[in-house]
Amino acid sequence: MGIKKLLTQSIFWRVLNVTSLLVMNIFLSRYLQAANMGWIFFLINTFSLVLLVMSLSMESGITFFASSNAIAKNRLVYFSLVWAVVITAITVAGAFIYFNITNTEESLQFEYLFFALCFIPGSLLTNCFTALFYAGRNYAVPNIILFLTNIILIIIIVQSGSGNSKAPDALINLYFLYFLVQGLLLAIAYMVQYKSLSDIGFISSAEMKLLFRYSIAALLANVLFFLVYRVDYWFVEYYCSKQALGNYIQASKLGQLLLLIPNMIAGTVFPETARKENNTTHFIIPFLSRCLCLFFIVLTIVLSVCGKWLFVFLFGPSFSLMYAVIIILLPGILALSILAMLSAYLAGRNNIPANMKGSFFTLLIIVAGDMILIPKFGINAAAAVSSLGYIFHLFYNIWQYRKYHKEPWTDFLVPKKQDFKKIKTIISGFLMNKNF
Repeated sequence: MGIKKLLTQSIFWRVLNVTSLLVMNIFLSRYLQAANMGWIFFLINTFSLVLLVMSLSMESGITFFASSNAIAKNRLVYFSLVWAVVITAITVAGAFIYFNITNTEESLQFEYLFFALCFIPGSLLTNCFTALFYAGRNYAVPNIILFLTNIILIIIIVQSGSGNSKAPDALINLYFLYFLVQGLLLAIAYMVQYKSLSDIGFISSAEMKLLFRYSIAALLANVLFFLVYRVDYWFVEYYCSKQALGNYIQASKLGQLLLLIPNMIAGTVFPETARKENNTTHFIIPFLSRCLCLFFIVLTIVLSVCGKWLFVFLFGPSFSLMYAVIIILLPGILALSILAMLSAYLAGRNNIPANMKGSFFTLLIIVAGDMILIPKFGINAAAAVSSLGYIFHLFYNIWQYRKYHKEPWTDFLVPKKQDFKKIKTIISGFLMNKNF
């Protein structure tokens, strides 16, 4: 199957999931408001970093070896399940150690443990089995499952809001529980569809060494990149108010939604580069980068005109600080969009050190800028520092990419006349494509 067709299928199915996530975020934000949403997003951000470190970024290794068929997929299935049990046990042990060190109130211990046991194992299962589905070029089933569970949660949120409930605790508990439900449903769906229940297998010691060696190497890069685009959350939480934190993270999450299509493309570029069957992958990246530049030019104009009232209309009056933050973040989000594809290509070429170095230098820029500017200028300074850091990271990765292919720098950033004809052809082909 050609990479263009794979990209079309990936985008079609994953946009369904993304749309439902956005709608869920809107209703949840209007119901819980900025201060509560800031706390939830900050907690999820912390759990995500804990999960990334504890899991050793194992989904990266699973994607690589499943795509290249170096390790049988049925063996990776059962390894993923065992790994989820191990991480769950570590989560419980780590939670009680944390509670003893920090002297956490008993009333909060069960609450935080419940949140952690829902989010961490659930997200791990989601990451691993989504990686297995995608490595098998199956984009429909996992995204349909995620879409349907999101729709169910949206209905519950709407009903809670219409009932004018003043006790959001039950809804927050359900929100964390749904991460675990999604992970379990994806695991069951994969095992049923690919008959893993009748084909039990476990990876050998040699395969385990390969998997851990690749994943640990990817872990360092993934932790660095995670901190690059989320370390500002901790600085904002420390220096700014809860409402400002909620506004900043909400703006950042909207930016992450804009990254979803580039990440979809990256999710296809990585396994296809690792599989080494397609030799056209590197031709499409500069063209897609120019398309993203066109899109962000239009988006910036639109949001500059109507964003100030649009964000308040969608999320409620407690999110009035979002407008300036998202406008300042847009150049950085464009940089991250192009960077996602370049990083995936370099990872598929097994050049993880290049991604690590770029992330490390960018992290230094962001941490230094945040420490100096956020205490005085608040969340707008955080957005400006992040944008500058992301732009630096983009140019560094373009430089690394050009070591393999000598396309001019302008091929990534300056749109060409023929791009409009190609875009028209792609849109026509997408609308006529029925192989979803």
